[in-house]
Amino acid sequence: MGMSQQYNSHISRHYAAYRPPLHQMILNKLIPLNSHFKQGLDVGCGTGVSTLALTPYCERILAIDPSADMIAQTQAIKGVEYRVATAQECSLEEHKADVVTFAGSLFYAQSESLCIALKRLCQPDAKVLVYDFEVHLDALLQRFDIHTPPSEGGYDHQVNFDNHGIFAPLQQGQETLSIAVSHQQIAHVLLASESRYQLLRDAFHLSDPFQAVVERLITCEAPQTLTADIFYSCYTFSQR
Repeated sequence: MGMSQQYNSHISRHYAAYRPPLHQMILNKLIPLNSHFKQGLDVGCGTGVSTLALTPYCERILAIDPSADMIAQTQAIKGVEYRVATAQECSLEEHKADVVTFAGSLFYAQSESLCIALKRLCQPDAKVLVYDFEVHLDALLQRFDIHTPPSEGGYDHQVNFDNHGIFAPLQQGQETLSIAVSHQQIAHVLLASESRYQLLRDAFHLSDPFQAVVERLITCEAPQTLTADIFYSCYTFSQR
């Protein structure tokens, strides 16, 4: 296994080990109680955390991600099929999906070809849900004497389909939430990013610094709370 593959394996493992339950909290805002969909499509599903959050609303879900490392960390869920693919490559039957989710994946996936693919894959009245969150980690990283720049790679948590004429917005929002967590869960969140993983690896001179990170958080009595900004939008296809 090459070095980059090894890091990807470590990162995806921490990503799969714990994610704050923000997916469920956001979907509860976007999907009315007792809503029911026959075929969901989760684009950029990662390790399947966003897929699991969608399962209470769907009979079946096709969850796709271009990363084989991420798909390898998914767990079997009844009614869910995982595939290594992009929306453009997706072989789902035409006009089959009645709900599509992009959980922190639209920034990477957005393109005109994506919009064309969605029109092919979705029913005319399908709901398209775009959501993301930004967990505030700077203060935690400072406990390791790590100071990060304001933006990581120009990533935009608020990217959506507002500028694409084929979509009509139904609902949009932005809020700040707080979640109680353990020090172990905080460590998994910190190590689930390639840049943070490398910074913490270098700080401790360990290939997988998880236990060292946990011990430091306990020693410095880091608060067992995560605060996050959430961003969400719900669209249907424009009838124009």
